[in-house]
Amino acid sequence: MTAPYEPGALPLLAHALLTTWQHREDRLLTVDGYQLTGGIRSAIATTAERAFARLDPAGQNVARKVLLRLVQVGQDAGQTRRRGTMDQLRRLVPDEDLDNVVGAFVGARLLTVDTGTVEITHEALLSAWPRLRDWIEADRTGLHVHQRMTEAADVWQHQGQRQDLLYHGAALAMSAAWADDHAGDLTPMEREFLAASRREQQRGVRRLRRMVALLGVLVLLAMAAGGVAWWQSDQAQRQRDMAVSQKVGTLASGLRATNPALAMQLAVAAHHTADTLEARSAVLTSTTPYVSRFRSGGDWVNAVAFSADGQLLAIGTNDGVAQLWDPSNPRQHRPLGTLPVTGEVCCLAFSPAATIRVLFTASAKGAQLWDVTDPGTAKPLATLDGSDKAIRDATFAPDGHTIVVTHEDYTTRRWNVTDPAHPAELPAEQTSQCADSKPRSVSSPDGRTRAFAQGYQVWPCDADNPKPVKIELGKQITGLAFSPDGTVLATGGVDGNFYMWHAPLAAYLDQRRNPDAVRATSHDHRTIVTGSGRVFLGPANSGQIAATVDNGEEFTLWELDPSHAPRQLARQPVHNLVAVAFHPGGKVLVTGDNSGKAIVWDVSDPTTPHPVTTLDDDFKNVNAVDFSPDGNLMATGDTNHGVRLWDTRNPASPQQIAFHTHHTEAVVGVRFSPDGKFLASTSYDWTIRLWDITDRTSPSATTTITGHTDSVHAVNFSPDGNTLISTGRDRTTRLWNIEDRQHPTPKAVLSHPRPAAAAFASDNRTVVTVADGTVKLWDTDYQTVADKVCDLAGQPISPQEWAQYFEDTVGYQPPCP
Repeated sequence: MTAPYEPGALPLLAHALLTTWQHREDRLLTVDGYQLTGGIRSAIATTAERAFARLDPAGQNVARKVLLRLVQVGQDAGQTRRRGTMDQLRRLVPDEDLDNVVGAFVGARLLTVDTGTVEITHEALLSAWPRLRDWIEADRTGLHVHQRMTEAADVWQHQGQRQDLLYHGAALAMSAAWADDHAGDLTPMEREFLAASRREQQRGVRRLRRMVALLGVLVLLAMAAGGVAWWQSDQAQRQRDMAVSQKVGTLASGLRATNPALAMQLAVAAHHTADTLEARSAVLTSTTPYVSRFRSGGDWVNAVAFSADGQLLAIGTNDGVAQLWDPSNPRQHRPLGTLPVTGEVCCLAFSPAATIRVLFTASAKGAQLWDVTDPGTAKPLATLDGSDKAIRDATFAPDGHTIVVTHEDYTTRRWNVTDPAHPAELPAEQTSQCADSKPRSVSSPDGRTRAFAQGYQVWPCDADNPKPVKIELGKQITGLAFSPDGTVLATGGVDGNFYMWHAPLAAYLDQRRNPDAVRATSHDHRTIVTGSGRVFLGPANSGQIAATVDNGEEFTLWELDPSHAPRQLARQPVHNLVAVAFHPGGKVLVTGDNSGKAIVWDVSDPTTPHPVTTLDDDFKNVNAVDFSPDGNLMATGDTNHGVRLWDTRNPASPQQIAFHTHHTEAVVGVRFSPDGKFLASTSYDWTIRLWDITDRTSPSATTTITGHTDSVHAVNFSPDGNTLISTGRDRTTRLWNIEDRQHPTPKAVLSHPRPAAAAFASDNRTVVTVADGTVKLWDTDYQTVADKVCDLAGQPISPQEWAQYFEDTVGYQPPCP
């Protein structure tokens, strides 16, 4: 039987023959040469992949942009070649990069260039090369939107930039949304086309406003018609405010890592504009650490230092600005005083001596001591004889009588400054630091920890933990200083600003001893435990016993007593152990494992736990276990999509009373509400289900909650039962308002660098999360957080910053004036 003809087979065959010829032996085509090509179907893909692999990372990025420009993508399926011009591509990428990439693919006979045009040589490349096929499928809808926009922009450009050819409505919204995420893939002409379309739309909004004003006059003549017009105007205003709030809230969340001071104020401004999920989430993620921003008026802030009493902060820039600020006043807009230094200020140090307030400054023009008792009129005391080596660090001895100056070659000079007006040089003494390779360093107030800064990161190191831990602070750091009480870390930045981080660095240092911490909370929400393995708490009336799961092979019982460290009571092997739950009575514990068993243990004597019974059903894996607050019910979740309810009035012998498989993937979390009337379950199917268990033998699904973009790991209720908190593999913690059990609504989304665990504290508003070894407390009251942001914001958002993010949709209204 003859095989049917395959479209694209001839180009594949032609390329296979070509590459076989390139691997010939003398003038003979060989089987070995053919096999080197990868065969008919693989030859073109092999050639393309080799050409791509020879490019450096920047060239590979250019190749992706160029090739996608040469593909015509259908909205739902299919793609074909399309011809482009070298001029169009040069507007997208630099000439040299373009020539290198195009040359590489032309040399591989995958691209054809002819009189200024370029196109893919073989249509078959679009389906035969997996990498190109994946690029297309990864964002087919976006590529289709981009191509239509490119065509529209080209017509607009060649038709004299007529206004009637600009985008508006849904086309503009889709293109603008795509462009916001792919700014680097736009040509200047496409950017200009979008900008003109947005301006025209804004003019249309203004025309609409004038029309609304006219309709307002007509209200006097026709109340009914005017009433409708007013409602429409109000709705339009509300929709505009909602859209602006969503956009700015999303931008604020994205800025959090690189410009937290600005992100905090943008979040509050977005929330003031409209109460949207995006704005609420952005406000709540502003909680820790709060950042105060101040503008120095100079260039890079190279150095920062606190006075011994914490009442002054000195800053120095690389263009010769040295200032004194009040660190207790985040709302100040100008310094208390300025020192008349010249040249780059490389380091600053305050004397701890109490007689007079002395500041050391070092710049390109020399090192000086200053009397800054009155910050507004600083007085020079003495100049230290210079060295031909630049100064990189200076530290006062604790008694304030000696200052040690370190030069760029790590040599040191010591000066007796008991009389700061007459410093005397002392004999040299060898000093050491725990990491001389880092250019910025500072000691903690207690002297036990030394922190080094480089780029965007801080590394603390101390005697207890010789391995440094990297901490991201979001801004390139050019200066570093602790406040005397250790509650504030001041940093200088390359943007001419300096920042005060209102969270003790010591908290971060302590967390490095808790890697991969996972939390557990008691049912009364009053006890939270973190550790390096999974932690489960017993009831408060059990003398507070905790169980930890160790490597999935055993559980350990611990006695928790605030007066001393946890005391190990017993270790019990359980193969493939996954979950543990204590019965509220404190005498029974149930384990779930990946062997398909739920085992009931008698732990009335926690030093000798022993199994009582095994619940063996079609579980596959028992992933989650929880007891109702009254102890009369137990819920289990398993890999066979099952959620099961058990009668545990006799906790040693649970009896299954209900079962459902409404989830479509494995169930990995179950949790009872505080009143015991509802059960929440989570699954790998990305959903949360709420179950009304008033009738315990026939639970009914109240609703399905969606929003996570990956599997949902765990769920928890607030103490009052009105808020649900869920965590998932999508690296978010989500809060849901479930006062109306039939219609849950999202309250906020908290993002983490890795999947987290979360629970409510007993105050009903504080959320505790653990992610990436870091324990965080989140205040979920928006107004409280917004007020705190403005109390500590420092200098307010500028009109230029406002215009950049709000454009002309909302007039300048700084949230923290």
